[in-house]
Amino acid sequence: MTVTALRLVPIGKAAVLAGFGGELSAPAAEATLSFCAGSGFNEPCNSYMGVSGSDAMGVCSFKSAPLNGRVEIAYFVFPAFAGRGCAKAMAAQLVAIAHGHAPDVTVAARTLIEPDASQRVLQKLGVRNCGKLVDPDDGPVLEWRLERAATG
Repeated sequence: MTVTALRLVPIGKAAVLAGFGGELSAPAAEATLSFCAGSGFNEPCNSYMGVSGSDAMGVCSFKSAPLNGRVEIAYFVFPAFAGRGCAKAMAAQLVAIAHGHAPDVTVAARTLIEPDASQRVLQKLGVRNCGKLVDPDDGPVLEWRLERAATG
């Protein structure tokens, strides 16, 4: 079954997540709030719960505010909802938010080097594999980018 009408609900101190089903939603929200606390997030670049109906299906985030024309996204689907298109829906909405806020921004993502579902999500969205690099937190990863030409 694929997900329909997945929407992003901002995760913030005032967010009331108790209404969304799923045992992982509250711990994920707490972990995300902790991650965001020192990241200098400003609207619209923050973290979101991916929700369909009353189910929290995963979390997604901008890893920081845009810097030097680049913003990195990340997403995680709760295991019970894997394989339903949640990751693609969340990633696509993050790209739309980023480009709606700053049309020229390059949207980046990092994945493990071994082929996985996240790489397929990025490929379906037209994000280009730019090769390997060493992330200070995650070690060897692939860098993916969706670049937009400057307008004007």
